[in-house]
Amino acid sequence: MSSLRNRLQDSDSTRFVVVTIPTKLGTAESKRLMTELGSQGIDVTDIVVYQCVGKSNEEDIDTSEALQNHYNWRKSGQQQWLTALKEADDLHHMMKEQ
Repeated sequence: MSSLRNRLQDSDSTRFVVVTIPTKLGTAESKRLMTELGSQGIDVTDIVVYQCVGKSNEEDIDTSEALQNHYNWRKSGQQQWLTALKEADDLHHMMKEQ
């Protein structure tokens, strides 16, 4: 078990990637995971966020106002959690440098 811990803590041979979705629960779980890994001396090298709403191109598709409002609401909500993940990642790396 000690050799596994040493390998996970060796950032030259191991990369740890957190994969999540931009929701309150996904963000909370990812922050908890990054904190726990950091406390064990394991560096999170990357965060992958999937199921994100992309850019809307209103000229290409005929959408109702209600659909566009829903899209904007969902995108805004996701942006909140993407920002929280970025802040958690910044904090994780600041703690590592200390």
